[in-house]
Amino acid sequence: MTFPLSAADYEVIVDRDPSTLASQLLSRARQNGPPTDLKGIMESESISVVYAPLEQSGYLVDQKGKFACVLVNEAALESRRSSFTLAHELGHWILHRFAEKASQRGPPVRDATNQEVEHWCDRFATEVLLPSRWLTRFAGQFERIGRPEIIFHGPELFDVSREAFYLRLEEVYKVLLAEITASGKLTFWSRRPPPNDPGTWSRLRDRVSQDEWELVSSRPLSKGPLKIPFGRESRWTILIARRQ
Repeated sequence: MTFPLSAADYEVIVDRDPSTLASQLLSRARQNGPPTDLKGIMESESISVVYAPLEQSGYLVDQKGKFACVLVNEAALESRRSSFTLAHELGHWILHRFAEKASQRGPPVRDATNQEVEHWCDRFATEVLLPSRWLTRFAGQFERIGRPEIIFHGPELFDVSREAFYLRLEEVYKVLLAEITASGKLTFWSRRPPPNDPGTWSRLRDRVSQDEWELVSSRPLSKGPLKIPFGRESRWTILIARRQ
């Protein structure tokens, strides 16, 4: 999200794929593995970062190349959501620079809706924090991605929220992440969640043995990928079980 004073000047998208620009940025910063040193990258671009109690996740304050600062909601630090906010706002900053250079025969830019700009910056943030080559090097082959060291250590290693990490796993490996608790809560970490009918939690619960549920009382469990039916469709699923 850009700061309201400058948003009207930059409703454009550069005619470049965000993943390509993210890869080039990581290469220039000599980033070869997780976690991405976002603060170092921003310091090299003279972008300051300030954590404050905000209503939104974050803002980019950008005075057309003269001054840039990212304000981040300090409440997002504990869950590591602030990493995605920083990378997203860095995407806005890059779009702004391309917009300024467009009149100097730089790469072409085009008018865009706010939704298109936000989507571009989301894609850029994902590719900066969780490049597919880093993720597949860490997680390995498909049949092994449900290991606890991947599911529970991955977000910490990449310094991202669980949501960001699980959604990226879904995108790269085409696998659904479903989380259940002993109290009956069900969460699908997915951009395309399956139908959640009254029996869904029970069917997932039955995939966890009694011995495994006893272990869950002391630590979370992950298993899979498992082929699980949801309505008329079966999907490869990583199942996560927690006490609460």
